[in-house]
Amino acid sequence: MGTRCYLKSASEEQLSILRGEPNLIYAFFGDEAEEGDPPVPEGFLEQTGGMETDLDKTWHGLHFLFTGTDEEGDLPAAFLFKGGTELEPFGARAVSFPDARQYKEFLYSLSEDELRSRFDPDRMTELDLYPDHIWKRNPADTLSYLLEYFEVLRTFTRDVVAEGLGLVIWIV
Repeated sequence: MGTRCYLKSASEEQLSILRGEPNLIYAFFGDEAEEGDPPVPEGFLEQTGGMETDLDKTWHGLHFLFTGTDEEGDLPAAFLFKGGTELEPFGARAVSFPDARQYKEFLYSLSEDELRSRFDPDRMTELDLYPDHIWKRNPADTLSYLLEYFEVLRTFTRDVVAEGLGLVIWIV
């Protein structure tokens, strides 16, 4: 299956609950409760429209197009890795509405031509970006794949912000 990046809208109350009880991340993303999981607070899962998407396996390549790095960079460009509050030990990130708005504005400040100019299959392979085998295999198709999911990410953040919500990012 591989590593994917999942994003889901969240109310400020949901984010607060997740910050206090990170083990609820599984329930938040729809996984079945397992023995030892904390009880899910009443109404916790029904608080938002539950907008969600995933970036398939493009998350690392998109981060590179935004920052020019493997996992570094400054906010807002590095938001997939550094945005919001980390929900330890799971690595998910709880992003408040003001931050989500900032990330949406960042994404809408980028043009497709700008992202095309930042695409560097040799450097991406050298940095061992996930999934490492695709960057030089067919660069034109790989770039199209990245740009397709860039639009998915922009649309998702636009819709989340339009509803006045935050979001959760989880690379797993």
